[in-house]
Amino acid sequence: MLKITALILVALLTGCATHSTLTVTSQPSGAYITETGTGTAYGVTPVAIRYDAKALSAHKDASGCYLVKGINATWVSGATTSSEPTLRLCGSNTGTYEYILNRNMNSEGLDKDLDFAMRQSAVRAQQAQAAAANSQANLQMFNLSQQLLKQSQPQVLAPSIAPPSQINCVSRQQGSQVITNCN
Repeated sequence: MLKITALILVALLTGCATHSTLTVTSQPSGAYITETGTGTAYGVTPVAIRYDAKALSAHKDASGCYLVKGINATWVSGATTSSEPTLRLCGSNTGTYEYILNRNMNSEGLDKDLDFAMRQSAVRAQQAQAAAANSQANLQMFNLSQQLLKQSQPQVLAPSIAPPSQINCVSRQQGSQVITNCN
């Protein structure tokens, strides 16, 4: 029975990788990303683009790299930049890849783009704090339910399991990044 369970677990873990992910970031963050040629919108950086592994395998070059359409970035100021028309993802068709688009810092409107990036960063920091507070509340509810459960059950002599320890998170903004430390 243990062997069957292990085989099912291995099949589930290896069978889940059906896509490849390209994470696109920009400097400064907050650029709107579209696909070259089609105009398919992917969202505001940082953004993850997923490619089906089977479809990706159909677009391989001679060196074994997977070919995908390039990407365009447009900042709130109107400044734009683009990648090459075709991006090469070298590795697995179920791998993770990263691509960074850099804004021309001499283009007009840099102050608008930096302001937008700062606001976007502040929103992400607030979201991270809210998620940390939600996790803390969930942990407290779990601990309370465990105490109530323990009180309602007859006492049985058995080894005890220590409840999970509390997690405290603090987020701070450093430049255009939000850094969160938990302990």
